[in-house]
Amino acid sequence: MLKVISSLLVCCSFLTSVEAQKKEYLVEYKGTSLPRDTAQEPLSLIMAFSQKRSYMKMILEDVETVMITDAKEQKSLILMQMMGMKLGTSIEGSDYAKIDFMKDFVNDFTLENTKQKRKILGYNCNLILAHPKEGKEPFQIWYTEDLAVVGTFNLTAYGSKINGLPLLMTWKQEDNSTIQWQAIRINTSRPDKALFDLSLPYGYSLISSDLFLND
Repeated sequence: MLKVISSLLVCCSFLTSVEAQKKEYLVEYKGTSLPRDTAQEPLSLIMAFSQKRSYMKMILEDVETVMITDAKEQKSLILMQMMGMKLGTSIEGSDYAKIDFMKDFVNDFTLENTKQKRKILGYNCNLILAHPKEGKEPFQIWYTEDLAVVGTFNLTAYGSKINGLPLLMTWKQEDNSTIQWQAIRINTSRPDKALFDLSLPYGYSLISSDLFLND
């Protein structure tokens, strides 16, 4: 299950941290499939960061996934709503090290810097291309160096060339359709502490972390 979540997050998680960057903020993305299908529900992603804590909520079709992580305490809470069920699990201790979305990305892609620049939501952005090693069309990643990312999604240990937050990501799928994630709102106020609460919410059933950490 964790690998499934990882594949969904890979396009929004090419991140690292720089001291001068803003480290506490909330960003909202809208995902679309091109050409647009009017019957398709928009894809939604919200990410928030505060010190060593991160929050992610993604909605794909009828599945809502929330992941809250405290990198300092090395604890995570994963919540899922699907088919009328509310499921949650806590991940800590030796299992925390298994939440490694970035390792597969670094192994599977080669990053190419470009000189292209543009503004998105008022932020100066650089374009970087992520080439899949199996030779498929590269992902286009527009990122700003003004916003840092911490915690689980930090690529510092792998020497990533992307020193900031992606605001626009585009890639072509095997059926030649194109998926695009674009930031539509950024709030640079300190996020609400309640977002980073690691306790299981009321109404959720606690399940074994093995169901998330294994295929």
